[in-house]
Amino acid sequence: MNSFTNKRLALPALIPVGTPSTVYVTPANTTTIITVITVAHTAPSSGSITSSMYLCPANADPSDANALFKDIPVDPQSVVNFNFGQAIQQTDTIKVVASSLGLTLHLSGIEIL
Repeated sequence: MNSFTNKRLALPALIPVGTPSTVYVTPANTTTIITVITVAHTAPSSGSITSSMYLCPANADPSDANALFKDIPVDPQSVVNFNFGQAIQQTDTIKVVASSLGLTLHLSGIEIL
């Protein structure tokens, strides 16, 4: 019988700038369902900041082929929410990047053992 754990996949953190960084790796013998992604613009800025997220197969680099979303603008003092059920397999990674500092990522899901 499978075991299901509803959990925060990554602690809230600023999204890095420049190079996509890994925020989650699916554990061995596990399938993960991403349920909610929230990107918040918390910087005191007058302009939008863009963000991209990639669901990378094990050992793969971020690319257009594995982008979940790319260059999504987030306006100052606002949030963008994604609610869905995207499955990723063991050792797959979630990588994110922003165009400048000021975006915070919240990531939740279900791990299935």
